[in-house]
Amino acid sequence: MYAHYQGMSGTSMANAVVAGMLSYIKTFHKDWGIARIKSAIMTRDTSR
Repeated sequence: MYAHYQGMSGTSMANAVVAGMLSYIKTFHKDWGIARIKSAIMTRDTSR
C-alpha cells in the first residue's frame, strides 16, 4: 500500500506560523515594533 500525495503550494500555513512567531517574540520583547520583529525573523542566524 502506497500513499499518494500531491504537492501543493500556498501560504495558508505560512501565515499561521509567522503569526505565531510574531506573538512568541512579542512576549519577550514587548517594546519591539512590527518592523523590528520582522527584521529579527528575516535575519535570523542559522549557521550554528
